[in-house]
Amino acid sequence: MSGLTPPDLGSPDAPFAPLPDPRPPLAGPRSAEVVVVGGGIVGATTALQLAERGFEVVLLEAHRIAGGTSGRSTGKVTSQHGPIYSQLDQRHGRDTAHFYASRNEAAVHTIAGLVDRYDIDCSLEPVATHLHALTSRGAAQLEREATVARSLGLPASLTDDAPVPDAVTAALRFDDQRQLDPRAYVAGLAAAAEGHGAVVHERTPVRKLRPRRGGVNVHTDAGVVAAGHVVLAMLTPWPDLVGAFARAHPSRAVCVAAELSGAVPTDPSLGVDGPSRSTRRYVTDAGTELLILLTSGWRPGANDERDTLRELADEATHRWGATRITHHWGAMDQVSADLLPMVGGAPGTSHILLATGFSKWGLTGGTVAADLLAARIAGDRVRTPFDAARLPDLRGLAKMTAAGARVGYELVRDRIPRPGVRGGVDQVVGTPGEGRVIATATGPVAVCTDADGVTCALSATCTHLGCTVRWNAAAGAWDCACHGSRFAPDGQVLAGPATTPLSPRDLPGR
Repeated sequence: MSGLTPPDLGSPDAPFAPLPDPRPPLAGPRSAEVVVVGGGIVGATTALQLAERGFEVVLLEAHRIAGGTSGRSTGKVTSQHGPIYSQLDQRHGRDTAHFYASRNEAAVHTIAGLVDRYDIDCSLEPVATHLHALTSRGAAQLEREATVARSLGLPASLTDDAPVPDAVTAALRFDDQRQLDPRAYVAGLAAAAEGHGAVVHERTPVRKLRPRRGGVNVHTDAGVVAAGHVVLAMLTPWPDLVGAFARAHPSRAVCVAAELSGAVPTDPSLGVDGPSRSTRRYVTDAGTELLILLTSGWRPGANDERDTLRELADEATHRWGATRITHHWGAMDQVSADLLPMVGGAPGTSHILLATGFSKWGLTGGTVAADLLAARIAGDRVRTPFDAARLPDLRGLAKMTAAGARVGYELVRDRIPRPGVRGGVDQVVGTPGEGRVIATATGPVAVCTDADGVTCALSATCTHLGCTVRWNAAAGAWDCACHGSRFAPDGQVLAGPATTPLSPRDLPGR
């Protein structure tokens, strides 16, 4: 974020550990057995697992390791992914629900084991996670969820209490879970992978992949990396070889961190009815206890983040007794249409693999994906319902149809000129933090003035698949509602799947 929100919302970043010193970008052509593209939870864990097995691994990150969604999560390490197990059981059957449950529960302990083995300083602590309900309908939902979760072997128990300042009708508790500093954890994984011989390059965006006999050529600005296998471990894999853009949608959410007048509950919780809020405690290096309060997500551009952040700050103050908001931040996730992540190989090639669609539960989900990807590259046969090339269920198909209609709307939005172009521009020029899309005869133009008062005019057409971007004033960036790409005020790519900046345009009406 660029500091365009009010100062009473605190620092525009998560309160987690700072990123370590940057690693150098790729300096020229090279080769590797495996190239991992993306330095979040999936990429760092996959690189470590393969390096542990003796593979020659190169990890390429377009920006910074742990600098994206993985480093901006709330840091919950749990198999309790909302009330998901009753839904999985109903939609996909008991075997699929059991696979999801057992793998994610195992991932909780895998993460704890990696922290211990590599001495990763990431504030790992054991907790019991909770779902809580405020209504009788929510309580009935939790009773159904508890029945299925216990049948799947999960550490679930119903209770009448939850770590929230409300009178709850019911709560579902999962014991022996964890929480941590996600930024420090992912950075620690990358360092551990380097300790096993992996090579990590930051500020090295991948521009394209070109399959070749026996492998893939990975093209970057600094040269080509010849790889035997490529793992696309970005939030939104590109190139999209499995139709992931139609089977998952981007979801934006924001958090605040606050100091409370009293103690912060140790255990985290998530509401299943009423305003969907996720909470956890985080203790800074100075020993200050903070409450992290997270909203449910929305498509980029559907909400004004400034209003949502103010609403969260107000709730932290009046519901939780916050004395000061210390931080605010946001992150993007990919939500799967059929509730299952997409993990595995791309059709037509055994050399390109990918993982996406963790629906906001990427710490354990990404760990599961890394295990499946590393096993496949190593030649192990694993049967998984997460296959990236699978067909979605009927409900997932309906969501895909609705998502397709939304993409169609975003493709044509703001492409018909309307009266008042000059006035629209005048409201933006010279006003830091303001931005809007202006329809012109030559296409939509994105006009904004950044925090330093510099006005930029750019093509408003996302360079990924042609949707129209939207201004996010809280983040000081242009967002694409179709697939989650993000661009700086000057058009540079902040997050993919787009790889090409927005091109400069003349200021409309000037």
